[in-house]
Amino acid sequence: MLRRWLIGILIASGILFVVPLVYVQLTVPEVYRQPAEATVQGRTSNIVELAVIHNYRKEGRRVAVVQRPIIFIRDAIGDQPLEFTIISRGYKTDFASLPWLARLFFSPFESYAEAAVLHDWLYAIGEPGQKKQADQLFLRAMLDDGVSPIVARYFYTAVRLGTLFDGGGYGRDSEWSEAFYATALEVDFPEVCVPDRPARAFTDATSILGVSDDLTRLGPDFANAYVAVMLQGFDPMSSQWIDRLNSEACQTLLGDAMITRAETDYDGLFSRADGSLRAEIEDTVINSVAIGTQSDVFARGVYSRLYLDAYLLVRFGERSPDELWCLNLSTRGHILSDVLYGPSSDLTWPDIQCAVVEGQASVLPSEDAQSEKTE
Repeated sequence: MLRRWLIGILIASGILFVVPLVYVQLTVPEVYRQPAEATVQGRTSNIVELAVIHNYRKEGRRVAVVQRPIIFIRDAIGDQPLEFTIISRGYKTDFASLPWLARLFFSPFESYAEAAVLHDWLYAIGEPGQKKQADQLFLRAMLDDGVSPIVARYFYTAVRLGTLFDGGGYGRDSEWSEAFYATALEVDFPEVCVPDRPARAFTDATSILGVSDDLTRLGPDFANAYVAVMLQGFDPMSSQWIDRLNSEACQTLLGDAMITRAETDYDGLFSRADGSLRAEIEDTVINSVAIGTQSDVFARGVYSRLYLDAYLLVRFGERSPDELWCLNLSTRGHILSDVLYGPSSDLTWPDIQCAVVEGQASVLPSEDAQSEKTE
């Protein structure tokens, strides 16, 4: 009996090992079955900035959030032009969508992790009729990243099998509407704050950047590197993010989320006091969370004013003055502290004047405001 079990296990293992190799060989075009001879995959950096969310799971898998736009460039394959896609800030990924049994043998954080992020992004956009190509690009990206051909083919076969079950989530509305996370607030972005899903995942690099045929003829490595430099730090969804985050509906939700986070995280601290002392402690802590959030978002260079204004709008019924945002971060922090921790329950802003110094905007409180503060 034991011998039969061992033989059965060996046969099953052999099938599982051979099937992906044969399946990929027979069904995938050669250009996707091998890494490019020379490519930089359009990456602007070897560092991928991700924030792993503690105690957050998606179908049992850990989730991370993109902190800096990630560029992937698709080589000009056949008649297709040189194209790129940029994974926007705030996008959350669960890396390789492995079934529980596969997770016993494979970690989602190995060399295929970046390719898995690209695959998740393409599925979230869900461009009609492009699922198979999204899977093929996943295979090609893994090979370009140095993943073993055997492992890469195993993962490709697994995602193709996922097509049999609800398309593996490809193009599902929730894959986009629930795909973004506000790390500063530690909550999913409400749907009213999320930009519209683009119709296409990839954009023609030659049309948007003016990359001439002469450049593409120099080879995919040169063209990719050139486009990567041109796109460094670029996020095509930025304008949409600003519009959505600045909308009244989103501002209210973000402001509420900021206050709720402070009340939830520090309820134990608040409960140590009562009456007027508790109210004073709550005000101080919640204001501190608002300033900390604003500074945190500013350090990442993403929409810091919109976060602070969302809080001020919900808490005090007004936004910050335009002049505040000409200040450097240090001076701005001092003024925010004075305003939020001041004796008045209302916001009382100092008179701030902007002046141009050596070609840069430099803002300081006016002399009258400074003298009033001194008095």
